[in-house]
Amino acid sequence: METTGMAIAPLGRQEETTRELSREISGVPGGVDFGEGILQLVSFRLGEEEYALDVMNVHEINRISEVTRVPKAPYFVEGVMNLRGKILPVINLRKRFGFPPPTTDPEEARTIVVFHEGLTVGLAVDQVFQVIRIGREKIEKNEGIGLGNVLDAVMAGVAHLGENLVVLLDLPKLLAAIQKDAGKR
Repeated sequence: METTGMAIAPLGRQEETTRELSREISGVPGGVDFGEGILQLVSFRLGEEEYALDVMNVHEINRISEVTRVPKAPYFVEGVMNLRGKILPVINLRKRFGFPPPTTDPEEARTIVVFHEGLTVGLAVDQVFQVIRIGREKIEKNEGIGLGNVLDAVMAGVAHLGENLVVLLDLPKLLAAIQKDAGKR
């Protein structure tokens, strides 16, 4: 993979242990089982839709800070940011999924810093809602829904929360797709 000058921060031992624990107890891709079939996820918004990631892969959530552009980076890479001495690539999920530019308040935008298998990346989103707990029975796993788009390839499933649907993203698949696309340029 060509990194186009993007540095990816290695994980510390504590983060590696958390990742290993997450892999061992996870029953649904993209979610950790917190007992009694309950998954704990960080929910966020892109456009008008709600998405979620496994809380065990979320290192922290920050306001969008100063991002340094990287020449010749893929269209979905906003650039890199300095997070307490670690240089992280910042991926704009809105651009990555092909959504139009935001029409919402930029003050609501956040960077979700995630980690998986030695990679730490910032994911730029429109707004972070909350940590939610979802029962396993309310999740339909993605078994090839056949959307044929970028989202279908990185979706773990869809959760039913009352009248709302929340798309659960599979972080390992998302990061693999980003790395693959970054290498195509």
